[in-house]
Amino acid sequence: MLGPVPENVNMLHVGLASTTKQIHITNNLIESGFEEYSGNTSGILVKIKENDIGQPGEDFLIANNTLSGYFGQGSIWLKELTNVRISNNQISHGGSRGLRLTLVNDAIIGGNLINNPNIGIQVENTCIGLIFENNIIKNSYDNGIELKTVSKEEIIQAYFYGNRVSDSQKKPLYEKGDGIYDTKYYMNEFIGNLEPSSPSINVINDRGGNNNEN
Repeated sequence: MLGPVPENVNMLHVGLASTTKQIHITNNLIESGFEEYSGNTSGILVKIKENDIGQPGEDFLIANNTLSGYFGQGSIWLKELTNVRISNNQISHGGSRGLRLTLVNDAIIGGNLINNPNIGIQVENTCIGLIFENNIIKNSYDNGIELKTVSKEEIIQAYFYGNRVSDSQKKPLYEKGDGIYDTKYYMNEFIGNLEPSSPSINVINDRGGNNNEN
């Protein structure tokens, strides 16, 4: 068990220097100890070290972790990684983002439960080859799933299958920014969200709810 976390400190921080492979982060219980967003904290943060020798890492497993409380940057934040599996984590009161992916490629994200975040899952900048399957996101104070680009050159390529997004205060799915979105949404379930998904999203054969506008 790790917790509580002081403000502006990450609970479990892996900084990648030279190329790093085969890191497994599993079966941890992490609590922030805060009842509101706490600075620059993350529950689990894996990123390149901010120096001249930092390089992207490969082959990561983030699984069966339980995180609770408010983290300012995200309960789980992965940055500049390739070949990633994120599975069966439970996140509650997930701070600014339950799960945050920045410049992540070739990742499978499945079977995660995210409850009471601000944004459930946020994907940002260029991310290629992401598969989201059978995740449950509920009671988001903002969007359930948000894909975010900040320039026209950025590309997000992602496939969503069998996910459930419910009771978001805004959209269940939001593609935000002027980048390129190569996305497919198939057999997801959207229930009780206050706003419809982005109008550009092509939702195929979704399984009911009040947000199946396409």
